[in-house]
Amino acid sequence: MCSNILIPPSVRAIPPTGQVTARKGGAVTLECKASGNPVPSIYWTKRTGMGKSASKIGEGPVLSLERVERQQAGVYQCTADNSVGDPVTVDMRLDVLSAAAAVLLECWSDLAGRLNTLATDRRRRRDKGPFSQHS
Repeated sequence: MCSNILIPPSVRAIPPTGQVTARKGGAVTLECKASGNPVPSIYWTKRTGMGKSASKIGEGPVLSLERVERQQAGVYQCTADNSVGDPVTVDMRLDVLSAAAAVLLECWSDLAGRLNTLATDRRRRRDKGPFSQHS
């Protein structure tokens, strides 16, 4: 590729679903990949309750969060900008599970390409065994 050709930025989430799960108190990394010419800079923000982005909380393709708390769950945005065209953003959803929350048992894609998960909750209901959920 010729280095003088300008290419607007593009960005994608890793994993492509944009969904990441972490355990409360654990560590998690959010990752995105960007391309364009010149090479885009990448920064991270977290959406507020109003649907707007907060100030920058990180830079680079990886955002590392240590000792994750439930309040950190939500939508994080990875933005790539190289001043060629408009900046582009990809959303990533972070779910934070408490110690007694659902544990992922199985994950698969059906024939229509939909992602399916089977999870079980370690807590027991008084009248029944462990609670299972299929989505």
